[in-house]
Formats: sequence, structure tokens, C-alpha cells
Amino acid sequence: MSWFKEIVGIEESQVQETCLVIPYLMPEFLKGFGLKELKRGKLFSAANVESLTVIRAGIGAPLVGDAVLHLRETQVKRIIFFGSCGLLPGVPNIGIGNLVCPTECLAYESFTEVLHERTEQISSTRPDPIFLQKCFDEFSAQVHSVKGMTFGSLFLEKQFVDFFREQKVQVIDMEVSAFFAASKKIQRPAIALMVVTDIVGQETPFSDTTPSEKRVIAAAIVSASKIIKSLSKDRRLAAQVR
Repeated sequence: MSWFKEIVGIEESQVQETCLVIPYLMPEFLKGFGLKELKRGKLFSAANVESLTVIRAGIGAPLVGDAVLHLRETQVKRIIFFGSCGLLPGVPNIGIGNLVCPTECLAYESFTEVLHERTEQISSTRPDPIFLQKCFDEFSAQVHSVKGMTFGSLFLEKQFVDFFREQKVQVIDMEVSAFFAASKKIQRPAIALMVVTDIVGQETPFSDTTPSEKRVIAAAIVSASKIIKSLSKDRRLAAQVR
């Protein structure tokens, strides 16, 4: 067994031109992609479905960043992240169950920096502009453009709501800035797609959702799977995004 398969769950040569990185398996995700299971490696899990490879990295910036770095020597040509995020209160025209695509993501990933409220060194990460525009050109009716921040603590989110607003941030997640940074490091175009699952400061990703919220989140995951599969099959995109 190769070191890659031991860590990721499939052989390096099996990774397809489009790779989808997810932190965890959401309800309806396997159904949306027609997957029965992922092959488990020691750190990640992976499987191929139709025209893309799916890698479950685990929750948090370090694991997602490392998963992307493992793709450096593969034939992958573009990478998509799909996960969940919290929405800042009062953001107009977006709610639980909506799909969002960040045009910028601030990196405030360190728990220690968050704990001590050190905000001087927050950097900015971005998706590939051509890949991003393709997504908006095709799916603007389904996907909202947002500015995000990857934040290093679920527990401390509530006390930073005013700071998030000062930074003009609309959504908070735990992985995307590392995903963008790692994709840039290995020189692969990348975009992130997320479903809003909670309102920052009012509830947590682990709060009980209402039956109606569960339905719209499940529907969004199915919609996201269709968008991702469409992007992975687009040969015009393959020619433009290098």
C-alpha cells in the first residue's frame, strides 16, 4: 500500500481532475452524490463518483489545509470545498438553508490568537477568480456572494459579533481560509461553496434545528451536489482554469 492510500484512502493515481474537499458528511450528502461509502485512510477518507474525487478531511483549518496539500502531486486540476457556515445576524436576503460562495475569506484561524483577541495580523485569502466567475455565471440564482472569515473557536464566536461586523464579514466558518491558502500553495484553482446552518451568536452548529430548517438545509445540500457535479463536468471550465 502506498503512503498516499494509507493516509487518504485511495491511490494517488485515482484522484480525478476535479476534487471535492469536505470537512464532514452532512445529511443527504451521500444521497446527493450517489455515494454509498468513502474508503477510509488513516487521516482522511475518499471515493470517486462520476467525474470527481471526494475527500473527507475532518473539521478545522489544519486538517482541510493538509488534505489539499496532499493533492500536490496528483492530476487534480481544480478543487472545490463544500461545508457549512454561520450567518451574521441581520445580513439581508440570506438565511438558513441558503448557499453562499465567498469572494474573500479572512484568516483568523488560531484559537490562541482568538482567545487573546489579537486581531492585528489577520490576512485575506481568495478563490480563483475565473473559477469563481464561472460559478456565478451559471448559478447566481442559487448562490449568494459573501465575504467570510475562518474563525478559530465556536465557543468564542458570540463575543466577536461586533468585530465581525466591523470587518464587514457576512459568514463564519472553520476551514475556508486554509483551503484557499493551501490551494494557492499547490497552484490549483479553488472555490468554496457552503450552506448556512446557523445564525452566529444566536445558536451554534450543534443547536437543534426546526423541521422546516432541516428541510431547507437538506434541499440546499442536494442543490449543492448538482452544482458541484455540473462544474466538475464542464470541459470549457477545464480549458479556462489552469
